[in-house]
Amino acid sequence: MRVAIIIVNWNGKTDTHECLESLRLHHYKNFQTILVDNGSTDGSVTHFKENFPEVVLIEAGENLGFAGGTNLGIRYALERDFDALLLLNNDTVARKGMLDGFINMHKEQPNSVLGGRVYVYTDPVTLHYIGGLWNRKEANFDLIAHYTRDDQKSFEEPREVDYVGGCSLFAPAKIFREVGELEEKFFLFWEETDWCMRAKRLGYRIMYCPNARLLHKVSQSFRSRPHKKYYLWRSRLLLIRRNIPLLERVRLYITCLIPQYLRFVCNFLLGRDKKNAQAVLRAFFDYTIRRFGKGPEWIE
Repeated sequence: MRVAIIIVNWNGKTDTHECLESLRLHHYKNFQTILVDNGSTDGSVTHFKENFPEVVLIEAGENLGFAGGTNLGIRYALERDFDALLLLNNDTVARKGMLDGFINMHKEQPNSVLGGRVYVYTDPVTLHYIGGLWNRKEANFDLIAHYTRDDQKSFEEPREVDYVGGCSLFAPAKIFREVGELEEKFFLFWEETDWCMRAKRLGYRIMYCPNARLLHKVSQSFRSRPHKKYYLWRSRLLLIRRNIPLLERVRLYITCLIPQYLRFVCNFLLGRDKKNAQAVLRAFFDYTIRRFGKGPEWIE
């Protein structure tokens, strides 16, 4: 099985270098790493050309966001008939056997999307999470085993989830061909969640793969809390519109989203946590007028 590993880099030379080095240690060798550079200005392109000649380097020329950059890699892989694709964040470090874990489970679950066993980089015995379940009361996802210590017993069995994170998402090429690319309106956050929900509607299972282990540094692309809040909220609203039926959506707005919005309005007016409140209010505004892609300059 030929696997395309797709990684997006944006001014993350140090993290991406460590990620690529970890892939060199794998026993499974029938893979091609496709690195998409989103217009980095830190010397990334020259560095990777010199140090990782085995990697296919695609230069986007500008910051297309995670979704846009990943889609360049997806197109490249599908055009060259790879059997499976693995989306991998640049701030991850693959543990030995990660690819074998994905491939072995794929043989048992050929019609499933798989996500890895993700550990916290700075605390390798603590799980970051192993997937998410939709919480219809909170209009959000509950992360499974979020910052839970791995006792090596509770998380040994595969399980079905509602989504797996884009930091390690493995699926056969046929699923990518049917589901399509990531939605680029998201730019950052929730794009892989939206993709998993689309896959589920087409009848594919979303599964946690316990033997595909990796470390994750978590959200290295975000410059500040307001930067993260803006994209988190704008993309959350977009995900709900794209995936939740109308009547359920109305209920979520009345019971959950509008009350939360009003709390941010109060915080902004009272000067409490003002920058974060301003970021969230701008996210609501931009979503309402359908302004997507890269956020406003003061957020960036």
